[in-house]
Amino acid sequence: MRMRMLSLLWIMTTIMLSVQYGARAQDKAGEGSSQHDFEAYRAQQRAELATFRTQSQSEFETWQANDEKQFKAFRKEVMRQWGDYVGSTPATWVEYGKAEKTRSIVDFKKGIVTVQVLVRKGAAMLPVAKKQLEAAVEKIVASRGTASPAPASADASVEPVLPQPVLTNQVVDASGVTVTANNATSFAQQVVGETEPEKAAAGDGTEEKYTLSFPLVPDHLARRMAPFVPLVKKYCATYDLKTSQVLAMIHTESYFNPMAASSSNAIGLMQLVPQKGAAEAYQFVTNDASFSVVPRESLFDPETNIRLGCAYLYLLKTRDFGDVTNKDCGMYCSIAGYNGGPACVAYAFTGDSKLPRAIRSINSMNDADKVYLFLVRNLPSAETRQYLENVVQRTRLYE
Repeated sequence: MRMRMLSLLWIMTTIMLSVQYGARAQDKAGEGSSQHDFEAYRAQQRAELATFRTQSQSEFETWQANDEKQFKAFRKEVMRQWGDYVGSTPATWVEYGKAEKTRSIVDFKKGIVTVQVLVRKGAAMLPVAKKQLEAAVEKIVASRGTASPAPASADASVEPVLPQPVLTNQVVDASGVTVTANNATSFAQQVVGETEPEKAAAGDGTEEKYTLSFPLVPDHLARRMAPFVPLVKKYCATYDLKTSQVLAMIHTESYFNPMAASSSNAIGLMQLVPQKGAAEAYQFVTNDASFSVVPRESLFDPETNIRLGCAYLYLLKTRDFGDVTNKDCGMYCSIAGYNGGPACVAYAFTGDSKLPRAIRSINSMNDADKVYLFLVRNLPSAETRQYLENVVQRTRLYE
């Protein structure tokens, strides 16, 4: 919790100091200070702010190194106990419980929740396993997520990420009643009572792994998406983007999983990398070019993630591909660039990373369908080719 507060404080303090220094500068000007005094004061406040940023960056790098060390130790312990490691992905949310004895895996693509527990090996341990499975089911339907790279919620001091449970409105009981905090216990008992858990060996052989699964509601994606639609509309209006395209991008990036995290450290609904796209967008939004990394805790916040994701897409559209004369062509390039980077798009057209040459080639085509087909056939990354196709096809779902 301390590091979460530190990183969030770092962002807020940077913004507040900028505002504070600006106000102080205006006060000095209003008092009739000479231009020389005013410029000297501004130089001093810039130096103070630069010192603060340097200290903050150093603190962040220290925290990041410690965090990585702790995650490696956590992963090693999980491997020892379970015999494997399962972590979150863009479409899968994973949480471990106390002492890594339980884990829950929510597959948002398939709409399946899997809970697993480790129990001491023994013929009479099934009742114990069932009790622990009940607790694990109850816990995952109520969880509001954690921002820790080690997805454990054993520490009670770790603050939840979301104001509502991640699975809000996405689970119903046998009677069709939506599962909430009020009926989570009875739902857990129902699931465990109706499903015989699978048993398998685990880790070093001293414990056994018990597993059971239950489904999300059939329209879980639409239900999960619903709270984020107003935010998407808000920031699409701010950055002159099409709501249908951004919703299709979030669908493709994360299946509207607010706890999405990739192996390349892309975070949240729009899969932003803290020191890359997120930092570029944050610099643009705050007009603070010195800011080099956005803490991952901030990127798990849906509004922050959607705002920065839309801002980054806007930058691609207006900065990187702003000279593309056909705006639909430019948008196709921006969508591909969001996934693979602008250089990836340039390479498809010219064989190198120089954007001006690529833009001349795009403008010579001046046909959105031709540019789209050229991209899906020639982008150097198969992932980006598939990404562009998926976004374009899914855009139709949200029009």
